[in-house]
This record gives sequence, C-alpha cells and structure tokens, in this order.
Amino acid sequence: MHTQTPRRRPLTMNLLALSLLACAPFGWAGEAADADDAVPMPQDTPSATPQQAQALPEPQMAGQASFVLQGVRFVGVSGTTDVPEAELQAAVAGKIGQSVTFSDLEQLAAKASAVYRTHGYALVQVFVPVQEVTDGQVTFNVSEGALGNVSIEVAEGAPVQQERVAKTLAVLEPGKPLNGQRYERAMLLLSDLPGIKPQSAISAGAVNGTTDLTVKVGQRDRLQFGLELDNFGSRDSGRHRITGSLRWASPFERGDNLDLRVMLAQGMHTAFGRLSYETPVGYTGLRIGGGLARVQYELGGPFAALEPTGVGNVADVSFSYPLIRQRTTNLFLRGALDNKDLTDRFEAVGFESRKRIRGLGIGIALEKRDTWLGGGYTSLNAQVYRGSLDIRDAMSEAFDKPPFGYDTEGSFGKLTMQFARLQYVAPKLSLYLGGGLQRASKNLDTYEKLSLGGPKAVRAYATGEVLADDGWLGTVELRYALRPEASLFAFYDAAKGDFFHDPRAVDVVTSRSLRGHGVGFNWSKPGQVTMNLSVAWRGTGVGLTDGGDRNPRVYWSIQKAF
Repeated sequence: MHTQTPRRRPLTMNLLALSLLACAPFGWAGEAADADDAVPMPQDTPSATPQQAQALPEPQMAGQASFVLQGVRFVGVSGTTDVPEAELQAAVAGKIGQSVTFSDLEQLAAKASAVYRTHGYALVQVFVPVQEVTDGQVTFNVSEGALGNVSIEVAEGAPVQQERVAKTLAVLEPGKPLNGQRYERAMLLLSDLPGIKPQSAISAGAVNGTTDLTVKVGQRDRLQFGLELDNFGSRDSGRHRITGSLRWASPFERGDNLDLRVMLAQGMHTAFGRLSYETPVGYTGLRIGGGLARVQYELGGPFAALEPTGVGNVADVSFSYPLIRQRTTNLFLRGALDNKDLTDRFEAVGFESRKRIRGLGIGIALEKRDTWLGGGYTSLNAQVYRGSLDIRDAMSEAFDKPPFGYDTEGSFGKLTMQFARLQYVAPKLSLYLGGGLQRASKNLDTYEKLSLGGPKAVRAYATGEVLADDGWLGTVELRYALRPEASLFAFYDAAKGDFFHDPRAVDVVTSRSLRGHGVGFNWSKPGQVTMNLSVAWRGTGVGLTDGGDRNPRVYWSIQKAF
C-alpha cells in the first residue's frame, strides 16, 4: 500500500538558649517552616517552558485515508537528549497493528513530543513529514531544537565577572538540544548570586533549527538594611527588642555576601550580634560560609538579687548545595559545624558555670509549589545533629552526675524536623498547616532543648514555657485575604514535650502539653513595612514563666527593609 501523508505542523535557662540557637546557620531551616516567611522565587527567572524559537512549515489539511500501522521510525534522533528511543516507541505502541488515519498519526507525534518534554526538552518537536507509506511503516521526523549562540552582556557596575556567568551557563552546550531544566537551573543559580539581576531571552538562531540564548546581567542594590521591632522577649531578659541587619552584596565581586545582625533588648538585659560571610565555590551552586556570634544577658525580675549574667560565644562554618533548583521545586543539602562556649554566673554568690558544646549538623530543605486542589506551597526541613557537651567547672559537673543529676555531659544526638503546607481553599481563603518535632538520644543541656511556647510555637504562652528533649508542635491557620497585602487569620496551636529523654526515678511530672487559640492580622508589602499581630488565649494550664499567666497573650512585630 502506498499512501502520501501531509506535512505535520509542530505541536506545542531561658530565652538565651533560643537566642544562641538563632546564631547557628541551620536557623535557615526553621525559618522556612512557615510558608509566609519563606523567600519567594526570584522574579527574573526563565520560564519553565521557553518559547519556540522557530516554527516549522504549516501543513496541508490531512486526508481521510486509513491504513494499518505496522511500525514507526524516528529520524533525527541524535542521542544527545538522553531520551531512549524505547520510550518513543512505547508512546506509539498502542496504535501498532491498528487502522489509523493521518489525524491519528498527528496524535502519536504529539505523544512522542510529550516524552521529550518530560525529560526537559521543551523545544524538541516530533512531526509527520511528507512521505510514501510502504507496508504500514511510517517515518516521524524529530527536530531537536539545538542551542546555537550563547551571548552574555554584563552591565557596567554589576558586581560579577563575566567568567563566572559563562561558567555557570556552561552546562548549556551549543550544538546540543536546549534542556529546559538545565536552562532553568543555570538561570536560578545566577539569580542566587547577591547584587546582580540576570535576565534571559531566546530567539531563532542563524542556523535553521537552532535557538540562540542571550543573558543580560544587571545590578541590584549592593547594600541592604533591615530594622525590626518586636515584643518576643521576656520580662526578665527584656520584653521589647530592636534588631538591625546589614548585608553587603558581593563585596569581592564574586557572588559573595557579608552580613551583620545586632539585637538589643529592653533595658539592655540582652544583647546579641553576629557577623558572617558566605561565598560560592565553583559554579554549580555550592556555597560555604562562616560566622562569629556573641550574646550577653543580665536577668532581672525575681532573679535580680542573685545578679545573674551570662555570655555565649559561637563560631560556625557551613555549606549549602542545591540538589534540585527549579521554579516549582527546590531541594537543598545543608551542613554546619559549630562551637559554643557558654558561661553563666550568679555574681552575688560568686558562682560560675562554664560549658562547651561542639557539634555537626546535616540536613535537607525542600520547598515545592504545585496546583493540587487549586494550588499550594509545601516546605519540609530535617536535620540530624551530633554533638558533645563538655562541662568545664567542677561544681556543675558534680551536679550533673546521676543519681541526682541528669547526666547531660558527653556525646548526644538529636533529630529535628519542620513541615508546612499553605493550601488554596477558595478565592481570598487559604489554609495553613505547620508542625515540627525533636527527638533526642539522651538528656540534653538547656541550650539544645525544644521550646514549646512563644511566637513561633504555642502563641498563648511565653518563649521558654516548656523546654523539652523530645516533643512536637502543630498549628493550623485559616487565612482570609482582605487585600493582596493584608490578611486576617484564626489559629489553633498545640504542643507536647518530655522534659527529659531519661527522667530520674524521683521525677513525678515528666511531660507537659500546651494548647492555645486566637486570631491575628498580617500586613506585608514588598519594599515597605511588614506587620504581624497575634492575640492568643490558652487552652491548657496557666503559664509558669515570664512573670506569671497572661491571658490573652499578645505578640507583635514590625519590620522594615531599606
């Protein structure tokens, strides 16, 4: 049988413990647990499916002739796309041995094109060329959309060398099909470099069937400032706090950043500062960094007579690597090695306690945007931490030994996890679910425990209300958008924790649960002021810290970026 096919158109103690924890670079994971606090995707990133650079010829109208399809041969498969021909044959196998029309062939070509798209090759097209069909054998042509010329334009003043841009884009090889996932990753890695603003465009290449890529790199503000006021402190350590931050983007014009953060609490009861530096290593997204932090406190309230003071010095080195970097899905591998030197004193009685904690944490951070049930955002963070506590004064060491002490000295391990889901419900209405947990290998020092109360936990209680070795947190919020920048929300928080992983035989109360509910308001506009307010009523027993029970308990914060 001989049949001519038409041409195919292409198919298209306390608060101090938490302050010290904030010094560590792994604080990133905790911040990502709340979808609203998560850093959004860069706006200047490439589209997930680049526009077709060059159209193929418009076909003639398909006829109605039919024949029995015996096989399909794909012509133009170069082997550079990593798409096995077996997958292409599987896409058309359903029609082999059946009577088909030209319309059926077009549908089969569309299925073959879809196979390429699942592998990230959005520009590859499969079409049915003009041909004589013999013995039911049909030829499909594959246009792989090879990458042509790649041009880079770095604006004057942009703090990055053209060599770094070129090597980041080196995964896009001229002469090979343009892979959408690699293209997207490369552009996002460029946008991750502080101080620059990359943009890209694709166009028809000079050679038929090729696509040219142009990347322009502009400059962003090199100095960024932030100011925050909140009441997240306690009566004894200073309830109202002011925090200032400064980032110098790309000080050595290599995509690095230098950061300074300072926090002062009411009455100067607590002061905290951290200086850190981070730089890219290579051109695949790996970043390493280090930081030095110091916190000092002087407690008031009922402790004032003992003149309690303390100081903590923290040094850390860290790394971060994007295993997956896409507009809708990101997966980072992160690690940090830290050293904490902690000293607590009761000046009135001449007592001093000294500790050193050293540890290594390894974890992952996942964030994903999807269209499930109308769309949503999911984040997941997990970290395994292995450390060692060295008590460095004889009296504290004696008090720590069993049977009267909790035997916290020595090696320990803990697993921490945070989860969050922001789900579309209806126009202006969304549902937020969040949770976290910690599991320890033994009794932990106060500085390594999980806090179940506070503005990032059960909001009806003070920070440090319950400090647990093993515990969990959960929250649910129903959010209503008054305007794009303003929303009201109602929430319910719950938590439960064991004070010690291995309590003593004489301990009667070994765990505690906290519950709370309330309402809140959030106002946020990029480049302007961000405000957050929550009012919470407890659903369990009275608070035992922060000077007694407050019902309701109000938390607020105001942030401004400059």
